[in-house]
Amino acid sequence: MSHWPRFIAPEDLAPGDSSPHPALPKGLKLHVVESPCDPLFEAAFLLLEGEFGAKGEMETRSVLAQRLLWNPVVPQNGCGMLYNLMLLMVGSEIVALCDHTAILRADYEEVVVHLSHAFVTPKWRRKGLAAILRTVPVVTARRAATLLGRPEAPVTLFAEMEPIDLIIPANKIRRTSFERAGYWALGAHLGYLQPDFRTPEAIDADPAGPKPLPFDIVLRRVGRERKTTIGAKHLIADIELIYAMYATGFRAKDMEACQKWLETFKARPGTSYPLYKPTLVR
Repeated sequence: MSHWPRFIAPEDLAPGDSSPHPALPKGLKLHVVESPCDPLFEAAFLLLEGEFGAKGEMETRSVLAQRLLWNPVVPQNGCGMLYNLMLLMVGSEIVALCDHTAILRADYEEVVVHLSHAFVTPKWRRKGLAAILRTVPVVTARRAATLLGRPEAPVTLFAEMEPIDLIIPANKIRRTSFERAGYWALGAHLGYLQPDFRTPEAIDADPAGPKPLPFDIVLRRVGRERKTTIGAKHLIADIELIYAMYATGFRAKDMEACQKWLETFKARPGTSYPLYKPTLVR
């Protein structure tokens, strides 16, 4: 019988991830890259760049290196931020990895974790590692909240996902996985924009300028997975924290379209938004 590794707290697991996969690798260890000087930082970056770079979904090396230097007790854009790059290792081999940022603001009760990337190497897929990658961001959230004197802060995990298209196998697999794990989607019709991840030089060389990408928002509100709506004030605050994080590494002019969309969104009437199953959003 497989068991979760000791670095996983059972209470942090999503409802659909309560039991470990029978093929979960033995001897699994968690390595947290805490500095750009960590020898594994470069290997981790290259794995993420190889998977997400061609899709326009990967920040530059310098942006990630700068995030590793963040200290949540030193506010940036009015927020405390803790960025973690976490590697799952079997021996000296990286078998899976994820990166994410826990974000807190003094006037908002929640800690929001932006889930940047998650990747399981092909050799190690279908062994239950994705469940661990979905769980360890809660550890980061609690660590950041504790450092800021708010250890009991509610946790929301915030992911950006390409619009639904279940004909595409990768899209269907990803959405099904998140749905089983207790995540809910807002739908791409919301209009949410992810900033242009290209380098400033590439953006400036493009006559069209920045090209933000339309994405769906997918949430897991830890301990509140049965709720099927989210209050407008909470959703707006969540997005404000995500954009505050992005603004630390992107130029203001490259964030302009995102900020304009957010101001328009904040002016919409209504007090709440429905949450949809990720595979059923229309």
